[in-house]
Amino acid sequence: MTEVIKILLVEDDEDDYFLTSDYLAQCESPTFELTWVTNSGSAVEALKANRFDLCLLDYLLGSENAIDVLGVLKANQINLPVVILTGQSDARVDELVMRAGAADYLQKSEIETPRFMRTIRYAMVRRDIENEKLERSKVEQKIRRKTNS
Repeated sequence: MTEVIKILLVEDDEDDYFLTSDYLAQCESPTFELTWVTNSGSAVEALKANRFDLCLLDYLLGSENAIDVLGVLKANQINLPVVILTGQSDARVDELVMRAGAADYLQKSEIETPRFMRTIRYAMVRRDIENEKLERSKVEQKIRRKTNS
């Protein structure tokens, strides 16, 4: 059975949406289910209404940037791997988005390269590790409560 990865793409440029969508549609395994929104408000609505495995986030979204959107996601207690996509290379921006909580940072020109797929896989592995840590913590808390009762 082929794994299906649900991705939320937050991108305000229709051409970049089509580029990303077309590339992901060509992948045989895993397969991708892509939902497209154009701003942080729509992203929060989509993330509250549906479960996604990963968010691909354009760095510049009109009057917003990825750091603003990461802040909105954090304020709404939305936790999922976010990979920032940008049109240009900028080490300073890379550092800023990683500090703001992004899982990774890629140039849009890398979408059709093996690095893009590797980045998605690494983000998914990190998500799984975080989920395991949370589950382990919940079990440990439950055991402590039983022990202290």
